[in-house]
Formats: sequence, C-alpha cells, structure tokens
Amino acid sequence: MTNEQKTILEKFGFRIEGEQVKHLKLGIVRNIKEFVCHARRVAGLYQVHLA
Repeated sequence: MTNEQKTILEKFGFRIEGEQVKHLKLGIVRNIKEFVCHARRVAGLYQVHLA
C-alpha cells in the first residue's frame, strides 16, 4: 500500500495498525490484504459505472 493510499484512508477515518485496517468510529477491523483486495474490486465496479 502506497503512502498516498494510506493518506486517503486516513481522510475517510481509517487507521492502519500493523496488518490491520481499522475505522475509528465504526470499529471495522480487517486484515490489510483482505481490505486491499476488496477495495480494488469496489474501485473496479465504480469505474465500470462511470464508463
């Protein structure tokens, strides 16, 4: 994960701790590899809808 990606996540309320991604208010905790795979899938769907 790049520094730019981490900065974007922080702006949306997420924090990276070791191998986990946590949301400060919602309490969501995911393994970072699982989170990145899910985020890429969602981003791909979003791009399809924009086309």
